[in-house]
Amino acid sequence: MLNEDIQSIKNDLYCAESGCDCKIEYVPPGIKNAHFKKWRGDNHQHSENCIYYNDNTTGRRPIHVDGEGNVTLNPSRIRQIPREMFERYNETPEDRQARLDASRTTRPSNPRPRTDTSLNTRVVLDARVTTDPNAEVVEEVRRNSRLKRRYSINDISQNDLHTTLIVMGPLTNIELHFENSTERSAILTITDQNGTNEFEIHLDPVFFENSVFGTDRVITTLNTSLQSGSEYILGAIGEIVMRNDKLSMAVFNVNELSLDGRGLFSSLR
Repeated sequence: MLNEDIQSIKNDLYCAESGCDCKIEYVPPGIKNAHFKKWRGDNHQHSENCIYYNDNTTGRRPIHVDGEGNVTLNPSRIRQIPREMFERYNETPEDRQARLDASRTTRPSNPRPRTDTSLNTRVVLDARVTTDPNAEVVEEVRRNSRLKRRYSINDISQNDLHTTLIVMGPLTNIELHFENSTERSAILTITDQNGTNEFEIHLDPVFFENSVFGTDRVITTLNTSLQSGSEYILGAIGEIVMRNDKLSMAVFNVNELSLDGRGLFSSLR
């Protein structure tokens, strides 16, 4: 295809929703995933019956991002996110598409205020979620802090290094180092759904220092159950780190581990 043909097609794209003639453009992959967006300007709006329509009411203050700052995750979110992920973990592509289609038809059309450049600029920090108890935190709890999700260890890359996220996968091995009662540690290994690749989750001494009394016994019980043939899908919230020259995860509290979407203590009662 000639370049002029490509340019002609790029300038002649419209929303695929029935009855909507809003012009859209293709945004290639870069900082964000590839996606479509509508053309700028009041002359290019989705129709009111389109699922992508929003009432462009003016009034939002301009935002200037000035640096980064760590925020902690709301404890209720730490419990909620693994449950949500586990419900979707075994979804087929057809199930996922059906769920997305249903959410598009039922979600409310909330107004999205447009930026009003006549208002004073609001200076904010780029919030980074952390669970590290030794990290310098600028905001203790942010109600709706976003946590990156990885449904497969194969989706973790070098770009995630030093980032806090949640990963989920079948638990295949536990390596215990409980010889020294004051320096206890463990390594949990999960795989992808095909059992091809492995990923280590490190529970360093700080993990046991920050966890409730009896956490070491729970990890031992989990190891015994695993060796007896029990199968679990482990969820872990932690920071992506390099250990032994490979990407791994450091978890800092037992509350940030889950089995089949539930906390360890409730799962192993």
